Amino acid sequence: MTFEQRTGLLEQIEQVLLIVNHSYFIRVVLKLASTSSYIIRLKMIDKTGIWWLGGGRLGFGDVGINAHYKFLEAPNPQRQPQPPIPNPCYTRTCMTDVSTFITAGGPSSRMGTDKAWLEIDGRPMIEHVIAALVPLTNRLAIIANHTEYERLGYPVYRDTNVGIGPIEALRTALSNAPTPRVILVACDLPLVTTELFRFLLEASEEHYATVPVGPDGKLEPLCAVYHREALSAVNDLIEEGQRKIGLVFDRVPTRVIAFDELAHLSESDLFFENINSPEDYSKIRSLNPRKSL
Repeated sequence: MTFEQRTGLLEQIEQVLLIVNHSYFIRVVLKLASTSSYIIRLKMIDKTGIWWLGGGRLGFGDVGINAHYKFLEAPNPQRQPQPPIPNPCYTRTCMTDVSTFITAGGPSSRMGTDKAWLEIDGRPMIEHVIAALVPLTNRLAIIANHTEYERLGYPVYRDTNVGIGPIEALRTALSNAPTPRVILVACDLPLVTTELFRFLLEASEEHYATVPVGPDGKLEPLCAVYHREALSAVNDLIEEGQRKIGLVFDRVPTRVIAFDELAHLSESDLFFENINSPEDYSKIRSLNPRKSL
């Protein structure tokens, strides 16, 4: 199908949407590559249900549609849509098609102990990170080289290339993810929130890496969304002896989220407060807005 044909088809779809119900929100991104393996279902969505119009597969966010289409045929404007079906996925507690990995069990040389088990508000730090992720998906795993993490009740993946830093955690996550999109987050970011990860997922779109910037202007690659397609670039860097995870962003389509873009989120100034030393630990305990003191 030519670009002109696809553009014409898109216009037809938009007309059908307007005819059926102008209150529906839809965002369509054409994927022009003829080798695309995605055949996506065209859906019209509001917050109460779904009306089908086409055929294939779809990924979506909290509202509306964010999809890559390989069009097969125009929808039939004469077809009467079925009544909306109530769908719990159109709520703020929606499960998403994403895998989440928490990297833990590092040497913690400055802290002198495994910081994942340091308690904040009566719970180990890693459990605060887990609590921010579980509303998004039931696909959660830990990256660690110690069996003690199995007591958390989630799969634990060991590094293959031990001692090369966070880039190996990214390789491990992408190698074992059952879904195209992956959230990778460090265990020492106990003040991250579900709202933050929803925002990053919505912004990720077709990028292979979606990485936020902290208030200090530094990238936060261990609180980011990745796509499995980035795995080859990660493997190449490791084979070349490169150890900086930030080099991945030079080799794959990357969306950098400026801190100003997420500053409106609740508690955003605390998202990237991590713990590397006893001083950091004391600071986090004093800053924690969720503590019950």
